[in-house]
Amino acid sequence: MEENLWRAIRHGLDGRMIDFDRREEVPTAAAIERLVAWTEPARTELGIDLVLPERNGTQRSRDAIAAGATIQDVYRAAVEETWRTYVPQAAPAPAE
Repeated sequence: MEENLWRAIRHGLDGRMIDFDRREEVPTAAAIERLVAWTEPARTELGIDLVLPERNGTQRSRDAIAAGATIQDVYRAAVEETWRTYVPQAAPAPAE
């Protein structure tokens, strides 16, 4: 599990994951598609609409660096996105 977490952080959807049931590596995008399909009945029953971004964080970070952003810029943007999308609105933004 920790290896797959590291792979997800490092390579994003462009990488490969270990499928423990099959005992082989599979493209991460395919693993996500299987997980989405497997959870569909429960999500439908609970009324959960799944919307995945076109590109994941790793892909967006690599694109930004390729376009000339610094690692500090990329990190700052990731922190800001996390605050904007996961922290309750009542929480203050981090100080710089």
